[in-house]
Amino acid sequence: MYALRFPGNYRAAILDGVVDIAERPNDMRLGQERGYQATFTRLAAFCVGEYRQGGAECPLGTDPATAEATFQQLLRDADARHGRVRGGSPVAATDVLDASYTGLLWPSAWKPYLAALQALRHGDGTAVRRLADLQDSEGTNAITAITCTDPADPTTDRAARQHDAAARYDGATYDNYEPRPTEFPLEDCDLWPFDGKVIPGELLPVVPVRADSAARLLFVGTRQDPTTPLGNAERMAKYMTSPLLVREGGGHVVVFGDENDCIDAEAIRYLNDPDSVRDKTCA
Repeated sequence: MYALRFPGNYRAAILDGVVDIAERPNDMRLGQERGYQATFTRLAAFCVGEYRQGGAECPLGTDPATAEATFQQLLRDADARHGRVRGGSPVAATDVLDASYTGLLWPSAWKPYLAALQALRHGDGTAVRRLADLQDSEGTNAITAITCTDPADPTTDRAARQHDAAARYDGATYDNYEPRPTEFPLEDCDLWPFDGKVIPGELLPVVPVRADSAARLLFVGTRQDPTTPLGNAERMAKYMTSPLLVREGGGHVVVFGDENDCIDAEAIRYLNDPDSVRDKTCA
């Protein structure tokens, strides 16, 4: 947004974990739901395969085809029994889902996440609580406010939102442990007091165009990022006629995080000379 509003005010800018501002807000969220569903599918294959072969017990069972149903039952059991936590409040299904947003994102976190789920199956929710508490509720509230301020399209018409809400519900089924709602409720952005507007005079979504006088940006995406799918970065790089770096694997936001030397080296090269970098894929 800054590059669009102030094209002459920056020399170089790296965007990692990219949002496509030309995408409808519901389509953005649907992409995230599908991304987490795909990540859960990969987690299930890892759990019943490599994880079990290493001697650990998989909390999702022994068959990837039934892993989703096993996880949904674990969520129902959490609400029914509330896993005990040493020195903390009992764990419920919503806590398990909070822990999942932390545990699913990075493959390096899968083993401790699966161990936490297995401990919960045996009645100890301490590790799940620890992962769940990594989700910053105050930060989540800030993200909601920022998100609604950008693309909000307020309405009190529930029917107008049913199709979109149903698509999101079906986009990720691994966490659908309760009966399907007969009606989906309005959400925060539906009740926002004004239309979202970021670029003066234009409502989102809007297809961005880089000014002729503006420097090229550097977009970075991770192949299996569920939070900001790679397609976002691919489209934004095309819109803004700028280079794209792709990191293979899973995770979210990698530049200067000691995750990939190739990505970091290209980012440094870009900052030294914004015209020197071209599209590249890093293993």
